[in-house]
Amino acid sequence: MNLALGNSSVKLASRQAQFAIEELNLQEISKDHPISRLIDSYASLMNVCEPQFVPDLRELMLVLDQEVSQYCLVLTPVEAINFIDFIIFRRGAKMPGVDLAAIKIGEKYSDHILSEYAQHRILELASCLALKRPHYTKGLSARKSSLNVHVFRAVLPVWIQSLQIHGVVLFVAPTFAKIQGPASARSPEAGGHTPSHGGAPDRAFTLPGTKVGV
Repeated sequence: MNLALGNSSVKLASRQAQFAIEELNLQEISKDHPISRLIDSYASLMNVCEPQFVPDLRELMLVLDQEVSQYCLVLTPVEAINFIDFIIFRRGAKMPGVDLAAIKIGEKYSDHILSEYAQHRILELASCLALKRPHYTKGLSARKSSLNVHVFRAVLPVWIQSLQIHGVVLFVAPTFAKIQGPASARSPEAGGHTPSHGGAPDRAFTLPGTKVGV
């Protein structure tokens, strides 16, 4: 084997292992971590959904603490050349990987993460969307930066009433993130995408643009 090629393969394998994600044991999460409140809020909405439905994005954002929503990226599916991709619809200001360059609504998610991990991350999003099941993991942020942080992650399938399509909420927060005080959001009154939701714009999540890669 060519030595340079061998070294390159070893480096790639090492980087892939570095950014691999693993299933999150929910018992290891402290109650004051943002993902703990996200899991509780999403589960409460799922409990009132019909089996074939998923929670409405607008309702999820209404029941979340405002600070929790700042760790969320909302994505919608789009056709791509080699595989499905996702378009950025909304983004939170506290997402790991934020830099000073703003992104535009409508840019592709895969454009903002390391290319060697794009297919795996896209497959995770697409799987949750197809199966209508949340996925909770932990690992390192796969952002385009030499500074990487350990994070808790969640991928949550949702219905986006204002667009009349399904999408996913990608939550990423450093493992050390904390929220002080009791939950401030109201209790959910309904869930799933039903005619009663109407077509009002998604509220409580209109945020300034930030470049992300998670």
